Amino acid sequence: MNADVTGWERLLVRWYYVMGPLPRRGFTCILIVMGEFLFLSMLDDLVFHNTGLYLVGLFTMLAIVVAFTVATSYAMLASRCDLNKKTWGSVAAKAEAALRENPSREKPEAPFTAREDGSGLLRASWEIAEPLGISLPDHRRFLRRVLAVALVLLAAVYVPHFVGRAQTMRQEMETAAQTTRALEASFADAGLDPFSIDPTREHDKVSYYVTGDVVDEAGEETGSSIRVDINNDGQVIETGYHLAVDPALSQEENLAQAEKDLALLHDALAAADVPALVPGLVTAHELFPEFREAFLAGSPYEGISLDHYDVGETALVDGAEVACYFFTDAQDEWDEHSEAYLWIRVEPAD
Repeated sequence: MNADVTGWERLLVRWYYVMGPLPRRGFTCILIVMGEFLFLSMLDDLVFHNTGLYLVGLFTMLAIVVAFTVATSYAMLASRCDLNKKTWGSVAAKAEAALRENPSREKPEAPFTAREDGSGLLRASWEIAEPLGISLPDHRRFLRRVLAVALVLLAAVYVPHFVGRAQTMRQEMETAAQTTRALEASFADAGLDPFSIDPTREHDKVSYYVTGDVVDEAGEETGSSIRVDINNDGQVIETGYHLAVDPALSQEENLAQAEKDLALLHDALAAADVPALVPGLVTAHELFPEFREAFLAGSPYEGISLDHYDVGETALVDGAEVACYFFTDAQDEWDEHSEAYLWIRVEPAD
């Protein structure tokens, strides 16, 4: 190696050489990093059920993208402007002097990538390094290694987050299971036929549910039931009462039976003594007067829909909003597939 070449000059030639591919491949590297971030974010959402964006991962991805963008911009400027002009000019002059000192030396052919690079950094760096005996790294391997380090770094940032999310999910599943088990036991004690999917079997991002069906003396379902939705904090987040209606009976008879079933279902829920997002989700259990009047004045073949927009404050109970519906088919459309029932939905008020 030429003794007159300084360490900074050697470093600059090697730096320009490995930076050579960036103007063409820098954007590809950025896309690959962003693609990995998108994959990890999808994994975070779909597998580990994170409800928000993992900010540490986002900032790490942005930092890597900024680094690649700055390096790519620098390489593009260096190939078009005289960055480090003094140092580059000095080492270029030394390369020319070395060629003049050895005019008979056979000039080796430039590597294919350097030839294809035209007048860019790769070719310029190689033409200076070769007569001065400056060893050059493999620019393709260097870029691949830098990209690999960036991808590993981004993935490593997510590892402790995923471990934490897995532990949180296990805790949430057990918490939700305590509530579903309490509801199932209470429904069974009340003579209902309970059903739920055990939360400890599989974590659900949104909620779990427990149902209880009213059964007659023969053990057959009557069509009336309750459904309770529970979140990952073990809290009731919505309650629904499905109350059977028989078009062959009078409206008064149907209403009396529906209210009897409603009282049975609600008592089973109240006896479970489970936490709720708002108290009304486990306390609200009555058809408000406006709905009762509309049902009694109607027919088994005319639907009804009333909520807080229709009845105002009457539909609000202990922080919960009650909506009452009567679903049925018109008499001329009634067939063996038709069903008439009351549906009471109780959810947190807006």
